Amino acid sequence: MTIHTKAMHLALLLVAAGVAGSASATLMTYDNKAAFLSGTNATLATAPYSDTGFNSFTGPFSTFTSGSVTFNQVGASQLFFGDASTRLSGGELTISDVEDLDVQLAASVYALGFDFVEPELDPLVFASFFDSTFTVTLLSGSTNVGSFTFNAPNDQAAFVGVWSSVSFTGVRIRETNGGIDNEFYGQFYTGNPPLQPVPEPETYAMLLAGLGLLGVVARRRRQQLAV
Repeated sequence: MTIHTKAMHLALLLVAAGVAGSASATLMTYDNKAAFLSGTNATLATAPYSDTGFNSFTGPFSTFTSGSVTFNQVGASQLFFGDASTRLSGGELTISDVEDLDVQLAASVYALGFDFVEPELDPLVFASFFDSTFTVTLLSGSTNVGSFTFNAPNDQAAFVGVWSSVSFTGVRIRETNGGIDNEFYGQFYTGNPPLQPVPEPETYAMLLAGLGLLGVVARRRRQQLAV
């Protein structure tokens, strides 16, 4: 299931644009899986996770490699794989503590995306709920390439994707607002060619609106200087 929310995309785009200059990378974010795959030529990077039945898990793991992606625990957290939600097909990656995650890639990539679900009222998940916001930081070795935030809609299969003009080899995902509850990661996708991505249609409108706003600000500054 692919979802698309303009509010989420706008928030992602604005945050990415704000950090891109300091990290010397241009970032373009996606919440539409089809647009991400077609726009970045990304392909599936992980193998199917273990699916032993609903709420039956394998683990815990401190580190786990699936396909060309290695997942590493952060702090006291532990990684499990199983069928934790009906919102995503197959098994999912879940974390026993705050849902922080370190991701290491087998080779440099320019695009990365993943399926994600945050249950709130899902009747099949019995746990406390905290509306979570995550910060995703792209790393080339130990160098920060750029970062953005996302807050996925609740009780829906969501998608989070990013394209960077600078390649990266690792990803740091941190729950910057939330708590110990339930969020689940699905499959991960990566794109290797340094292609200029194709934006989602709404991106053009938002970029034009942003340029128009910059023009208004510039005119006002010139008028103030003239006065």
